[in-house]
Amino acid sequence: MKNLTIIGFGNIGQVFARELSPYFNVTVANRSNKSKLAKRMTVAFTQDIKNSVKNADYVILSVPVSSLHLVVEQIREKVPNRALVMDTCAVKEIPMKIMSQLKCNVMGTHPQFRKVHSVQGKSIILAGKMDPYFSRIYKKLG
Repeated sequence: MKNLTIIGFGNIGQVFARELSPYFNVTVANRSNKSKLAKRMTVAFTQDIKNSVKNADYVILSVPVSSLHLVVEQIREKVPNRALVMDTCAVKEIPMKIMSQLKCNVMGTHPQFRKVHSVQGKSIILAGKMDPYFSRIYKKLG
């Protein structure tokens, strides 16, 4: 099973953790301690954002665009070259420019939902080439 790190454990981060945990080894990283929630969702939790990505095949940055630069700075030296890093911001130009500083593949996404409990039947706009493995998982989710 591949490794997925989700940075940011607000509503969208929680939805992705819940939906993707059957298909990935999920680690959630968040500044504030949300370890009890992560445990209930049966995903790993850390507050160490910098090191949370060191074994990741995929990284979802589920943080506000205003925090994206800081998060990218923190993970830049730790994210593996093989990883695919995706954001969940509503705008694309700024996040794509910020993520281009990483030495790995990046893709912009824009989930077309806010407060939901499932991605089934929901649209996600993609900016970039979708990874084949992640694409198969997404199609399974409907």
